Amino acid sequence: MLAAFSGLRAQPLNEYQAKASYLYNFIKFVEWPEGAFPTAKTPVVVCVIEEKLLQRSLEETARGHRLEARTVVTRQVHDARRVDGCHVLFIGSRDPPRVASILRQLNSPGVLTVSEVDGFTSMGGAVNLRLEGLRIRLVINTSAVELQQLRISPRLMGLVRVVRE
Repeated sequence: MLAAFSGLRAQPLNEYQAKASYLYNFIKFVEWPEGAFPTAKTPVVVCVIEEKLLQRSLEETARGHRLEARTVVTRQVHDARRVDGCHVLFIGSRDPPRVASILRQLNSPGVLTVSEVDGFTSMGGAVNLRLEGLRIRLVINTSAVELQQLRISPRLMGLVRVVRE
């Protein structure tokens, strides 16, 4: 399963496909708090703010696949205060003040925050998908993960850059 992260390379034409694959595979290693899913078959809901290309790519990546008994569904949202039912929130804005504002508005525990904006983890975000050359790098802010009452598998933590901000 960890091999899914080792060979992905982003190219200009499929950067969002690569990021969607990373995000989909990353979700496999996240544990949500008790009660985050009403049933064992409740889907993992990935909400996306301001990034329709990633949303479409994630829908394509997840189509026909399962995370154990769960499917992955995506939903476009326009306001961080309306993320009820979301398990992952991808913030697509490239505007750091806008991203920081969205993070401040978020007050739902159990939501994994993800973005590609530089400095996302220092703003309090949990996972930064960074394009470095032709590779995507994951930076995880363990403080933000803990604050959201989430747990990330130690098997994954050894493969990513970890910060505590």
